[in-house]
Amino acid sequence: MISGAGVSLNQGFGIDRPIGSLLCALLIIFVSMMDLEKVSAAIGVLTPVVLVMIVGLAGHTLATTDVDWHIFMLSPQRVLILLRQASGYLL
Repeated sequence: MISGAGVSLNQGFGIDRPIGSLLCALLIIFVSMMDLEKVSAAIGVLTPVVLVMIVGLAGHTLATTDVDWHIFMLSPQRVLILLRQASGYLL
């Protein structure tokens, strides 16, 4: 998980993978030193924040992205044909 966190931070923010892994390891050490009540309180504070961010970002994406809605009315076979044409790969 530590190396996965390093890769995720590298992909998302351009942080070097070893530094991202080190940050994750330090966070694990810090959290493991806390008692259960503090960890539960932190999760209780962060969960609503994450939910609000997810809903807000989803709304922003739906409001600002140019979606071709008619593709949802197509048959699955037609969708595969369009994907093949767009990507140039055989599906």
